[in-house]
Amino acid sequence: MSIVEKIPESVRIIGKTYDIVLSPKASMPNEYGLCDSERQRIHVMVDASNATIIDTLLHECLHAIDFSIHLELTERQVHATASGLAALFLDNPDLVNLFKEAICGRVGKSGTRKGT
Repeated sequence: MSIVEKIPESVRIIGKTYDIVLSPKASMPNEYGLCDSERQRIHVMVDASNATIIDTLLHECLHAIDFSIHLELTERQVHATASGLAALFLDNPDLVNLFKEAICGRVGKSGTRKGT
């Protein structure tokens, strides 16, 4: 299963469900992602490396968090935080497994995309 197939159809962010829309580069030629807080959609360009896709998904989720709790983060702050978290997770799989174990032990397994 590729990383794209593992991206969930939606994420819950501060009480709101954001649909995750997977887009080819042709439909997003100038950006890797987009957070549409009004429509509660996160668009992710999937014609990229796994690390870029993860970074982009985190980046757009941070924009949704920022919008929801009015942090007023700059684009630079969102970019730096997402890149830092992506690097932390990618470089420390044992830490990710710890989080996953703690979360799955409490709330069960989360779903992945169906039919992709």
